[in-house]
Amino acid sequence: MSVAITLGRGPRAPGASTPRDLVASILTEQPLPAAGPISPAVTPVRAPRLNGANAFVAAAGVGPTPVLSWEAPAQGEPTSYLVLLYRLDLASGGTTRLRRVASLHTTQPAIRIPWGVLEYGSTYTARISALRVPGAQVETAPFRSSYDYARADAVTATFTP
Repeated sequence: MSVAITLGRGPRAPGASTPRDLVASILTEQPLPAAGPISPAVTPVRAPRLNGANAFVAAAGVGPTPVLSWEAPAQGEPTSYLVLLYRLDLASGGTTRLRRVASLHTTQPAIRIPWGVLEYGSTYTARISALRVPGAQVETAPFRSSYDYARADAVTATFTP
């Protein structure tokens, strides 16, 4: 069974007239249950925070190594989390281009963005994915997957270092 619910969101680079969609999804790939309701194996993280402040609100001056934290999902038990950081660039025609600048894996509900990832003068957004991959070893094999896979995303507002 593969069920995906997709929600679009459009961050905009400074000076851009057109936003760029950054998709947040809830995805479950596992055998279909014999009976009963179908529900996601994991839901998005709750209450994401950037340096302790609400990450759904745009923020400026968060510093070069801010802490991104969150509460566990309301449903399901993630085996790990994946944080994808995107820089918003102004592209031709006044559109926004998203450039992924980091992929950070963790088993904890918080991560400090490493030095050198964020550049002053740039704008960023992050997608936090709660992952449920039974048997996964994020510390030793972070990109190995299995058939039984679930992911649920939350997308932050924009922020600057």
